[in-house]
Amino acid sequence: MSEMVEKVARAIYAAMPKTFEASGDFNRLWPNLQDSYRAVARAAIEAMREPTPTMMKEGNFSLDTGSSDDTWVAMINEALADRIRPDATP
Repeated sequence: MSEMVEKVARAIYAAMPKTFEASGDFNRLWPNLQDSYRAVARAAIEAMREPTPTMMKEGNFSLDTGSSDDTWVAMINEALADRIRPDATP
């Protein structure tokens, strides 16, 4: 399992409403539940494999002005922007 899949799985779990199960501690979840969160995380990351046109625009701008780290952050920031775009596809 990749470090990023694990990081995203834990972030998804942290963002979900908590039940009495595991008291909010990912490590205390049943292994099959942890694996479910990892599967959702992997699907979320796979969905980001092809950036949107606006992500590409931000990434290209960042490449001209900064490092690859800056480009990654700019593209992810654009993906997380709270606005609806006409070019967005489900």
